[in-house]
Amino acid sequence: MTGLSSRALTYRYIVALGLIAVCTVFSHLILGRVLREDDGSAAVAAMSTRQIVLSERIAQMADEYADGSAQAHAVLHASLVRFEKEYRILSRDEGESSFIAYGKPRALALYRDGLGQNIERFIGLAQRIDGGVPGDPQFAESLRALRALARKRLPDGLEAVASVHVRAGEVHLQRMEILQHIILGVVLLVLLFEALGIFRPMIRRIVRYARQLQDLATRDVLTGLCNRREFQARVAAVRDAPVSTTEVAVLMLDVDHFKSINDRYGHAVGDVVLTRLGAHLHGVLRSGDIAGRIGGEEFALALPATTRDGAVKMAERLRKEVAAMAAPDEAPDLRVTVSIGVAALGPGAAPTLDEALRRADEALYRAKRNGRNRVESAEETSSPAPALADG
Repeated sequence: MTGLSSRALTYRYIVALGLIAVCTVFSHLILGRVLREDDGSAAVAAMSTRQIVLSERIAQMADEYADGSAQAHAVLHASLVRFEKEYRILSRDEGESSFIAYGKPRALALYRDGLGQNIERFIGLAQRIDGGVPGDPQFAESLRALRALARKRLPDGLEAVASVHVRAGEVHLQRMEILQHIILGVVLLVLLFEALGIFRPMIRRIVRYARQLQDLATRDVLTGLCNRREFQARVAAVRDAPVSTTEVAVLMLDVDHFKSINDRYGHAVGDVVLTRLGAHLHGVLRSGDIAGRIGGEEFALALPATTRDGAVKMAERLRKEVAAMAAPDEAPDLRVTVSIGVAALGPGAAPTLDEALRRADEALYRAKRNGRNRVESAEETSSPAPALADG
């Protein structure tokens, strides 16, 4: 994953965003359809249930009309008109022109199995009663037949139709819920893909770049040691620590005749010398010691909890180890030596790191003047060291 190019990550991100957008739009459309169809299913279920109430009201108003109630006659007529209209809607097989009802096939089957005939007969009887005159023999016969239908066969059939529509609406909602869960699962999978396939590699790359920038800002590229700024910051942190050491020894190292090495063998060999010296310094450091390259061929070491005498002994050992290092393959006759200056930072010595580095630098140049490949310790009072033509 970390090997993905920026373009590949961008393409993945675009694809993931596209999938999320598609899922969002699809979910919105599904939700809108569910709301519309739920309204339609609810309307059909309510209409089916109302058919039962209207049939009972028609039968009741027919009885009251037979007793001579003019008001019952008006209610009978209005209920009959509505009952017939809604029945025509419910029993129609016309797709979009009728209400949406997911139980329609089963409901139509009920109508065809005899319920439709009973309803048609019920409507016909109610129409004869509505247009008839109470007391007429034909009126009385129609009323008896209407009562018989309204008592058992018609209510049972209408209740069956209403149950079909209600159950169909519930099933449809369950299916839509499953579909919504599927869409949610797809969105979550896409987000997981984004996290694992896009953001994790991106974060790894950012962390890697941040570390590289940190190294470039604090490390010497050639030797891997601290650069001058980082060296000073680390020594300052040691001095400012809550449990700080009473004394810190500072060593300044300089490769002898480094300019001549570059002139005779080339800068590539000079880089090899510096790289090997940096690796050697890193290898001899104790826990808590600090090493840095602070100039061209100049190195510095800070040794916490080390006296000046202890630092001189370590510097002498280090000088001998460098002198015994094998020559680079590119310059088998090359012998590398270093001059080292030692100073102390702390009570009774240099009060600041800059002062300690200055004193160690003076001791270093004294070692140069006294023949090189030497260790010199800083004096309590000293004057600036003169520059040398060749280190």
